Amino acid sequence: MFNFLNLFRRKQVTESQRLNNPKKKHNLFETLNEIEKHKYVNDDLAKKLYKKAYNQTSDNLIDRHFYYNNVIDYYYGLRDKEKDALYKCIKYCEEDIEIAPKVLELMENDKTFKHYDENGKLTFTPPRFPSFQRLAIIYERQEKFHKAIKICELALSLNLKDGTKTGFEGRIQRIKRKMNKEFNDN
Repeated sequence: MFNFLNLFRRKQVTESQRLNNPKKKHNLFETLNEIEKHKYVNDDLAKKLYKKAYNQTSDNLIDRHFYYNNVIDYYYGLRDKEKDALYKCIKYCEEDIEIAPKVLELMENDKTFKHYDENGKLTFTPPRFPSFQRLAIIYERQEKFHKAIKICELALSLNLKDGTKTGFEGRIQRIKRKMNKEFNDN
């Protein structure tokens, strides 16, 4: 028998529907576009918009990852202007790195992030995660060589590439050479 109460019950929204809400994504993209207009021009407004964007990504780790890419680049660009900018850049890199395994898992299970390989098979290739490369570079410049190597090794364990010719493997070798040079010079 049909239950008339079902007509008045609130429709249950699945996790997938909630995470892929086009209106919410549209709002995030609008906010990110506004940020692009104002960053380095009106930094106070840009920072307020970054807070808004952060809140708009609260229920979607993939969007949060792309938010981190943007905010990491922004604060790295401010590192010579604002004394806490590099600290914030490092903090956001660490936060992105922390969610990376889960983001990669979500991406791997989402057809949007798959492509056809040369054999016509639908496959997933992890995208670049600039947070790993950026943090390794920062640590290397701060002469925190062991931390830089650890970040590169973590990236390799997740099958990430850094977009350079020698990749994270080459970065590790360069850091080790630099460490040896520092050790031999002292």
